[in-house]
Amino acid sequence: MLSRIRFIPKELAPSPRSTNRRGTLLLDRGDLQGARKEFLDSLDENKRSTVTTVREDALCHNALGDVASKEEDYREALRWYRMAEDEQSRAGGTWIAGIDKSRERMEGVVALLPGSSAAPGKPDNPEACYFLAVRYLDAAEKLGATPLPQGKAERLANDVWSSDPRLQPLLLEWKAGQRGGPVEKAFQENLRTLAWDLLERGLRTKGDRPMASLYFRRGMVLGVRGNLDGARKEFLAALDEASRETDINAQHEVIVVSHDALGVLAWTAKDYREALRWFRMAEEEQARFGGRWVSDITTKCQQMEKLIASTPGS
Repeated sequence: MLSRIRFIPKELAPSPRSTNRRGTLLLDRGDLQGARKEFLDSLDENKRSTVTTVREDALCHNALGDVASKEEDYREALRWYRMAEDEQSRAGGTWIAGIDKSRERMEGVVALLPGSSAAPGKPDNPEACYFLAVRYLDAAEKLGATPLPQGKAERLANDVWSSDPRLQPLLLEWKAGQRGGPVEKAFQENLRTLAWDLLERGLRTKGDRPMASLYFRRGMVLGVRGNLDGARKEFLAALDEASRETDINAQHEVIVVSHDALGVLAWTAKDYREALRWFRMAEEEQARFGGRWVSDITTKCQQMEKLIASTPGS
């Protein structure tokens, strides 16, 4: 038995840097659990190493912030980013470009979480408002039909309903594999309400900066609610904002998806000619911009042509 034991010389043992590289590779692959383990192992190696520098610790803490952010554990992400920034600042290093921006962005998101409070006199961060609103809207859409991963669903519920007496019944439903019940539906509606409030707050604080996607999301919320006139107004506002966007890719995407959304509204109102006009604009622009934002746009055009042809008096 003893003959099978391998004693690894210290100089051949995994170094903190090699563990860190493995964590980065796993993070790029989307293996968040594996990446977190590697970065934590790297920190543990750092403590035992005689050659570790503050740089290695700061890089690991920043990477753990990235992992937590992707897991949508924003309070934990903020903790790691603050540690990384503090270490870099104390050492006078410049290893992590933009760590202050990562920390500020996460502070903005955490301040908006239910139960949190922003610093006195500090306005909402409009980008954080939009970011969190999208998270809530996407989660509300997936609940029931396409269940969220258990960990993300529970974290979201704890963030949103931390002081709500319905939290435990909701978690018990999920644990029992029950989906689409009355408690979950109430949670879905609460997410949509929170998202709309965040979009409103983002609109009030954005100032002159163009945020076309914010208007587009507002239009989507109103469309789901059946407010077609309100939705149309928001999609047109998104197009106007897109004309001032400095990010050309974001500009192109909003133009195409807004024209598509206007087509859907016209279709819903049974104005098939108007719907076809919008869909053709979206189809032509998507081809010209070289994107793939609306995968079924050609099919929509064909459907409108058939409806127009089959409508009496067309």
